Amino acid sequence: SANCHKVGYAPKHKKKSTKVSSS
Repeated sequence: SANCHKVGYAPKHKKKSTKVSSS
């Protein structure tokens, strides 16, 4: 899952977009 998130969204976006992490 972590890899997919990294590819889909950059670390910066991940921090800004908490919704993505929750999903």
